[in-house]
Amino acid sequence: MDSSGNASPPDEAQYSHRWANVFITVFLVVQVALPLRYYLRPKDDRQDERFAWRMFSSLGRRKCTVDMLEFRSADGAGKPVKLRRDYQGTWVTLLQKMRPLVVEKVLRTRCQADEDIKHIDYKRQCTTTAGASVAPDHVRYDCAEQRLDTVNEASP
Repeated sequence: MDSSGNASPPDEAQYSHRWANVFITVFLVVQVALPLRYYLRPKDDRQDERFAWRMFSSLGRRKCTVDMLEFRSADGAGKPVKLRRDYQGTWVTLLQKMRPLVVEKVLRTRCQADEDIKHIDYKRQCTTTAGASVAPDHVRYDCAEQRLDTVNEASP
């Protein structure tokens, strides 16, 4: 208050501090909310850890192998894809992590490069840090329909 009893307007420093506090609060909320979204998902939907607190997860420590088979329209046998020969190490690592966009792009690109391919099967098998086997991930890319489908392991 000033000498006449009126409230003095907030000075410039108080105003800038208020905005700084708002910015810091919003920043911290975003930093907590983004990783928290990962943990609020159903457990079977937690594949991509880019926006998670990875220190709490053992997903990144899994050992995974990837197999891809190309099925040509002429014959019914699948031809194995030599991933290490055909792709740079970074792409193979991303395929092992089963990043959906990467898997789809790799499969789609192979289909576009060879029109004789009917579909491509991608299968990832992982083991935990304790050595236990995890249920395999198996998807099939239909080249004609340009569609990626999950394959149920119980079906033939």
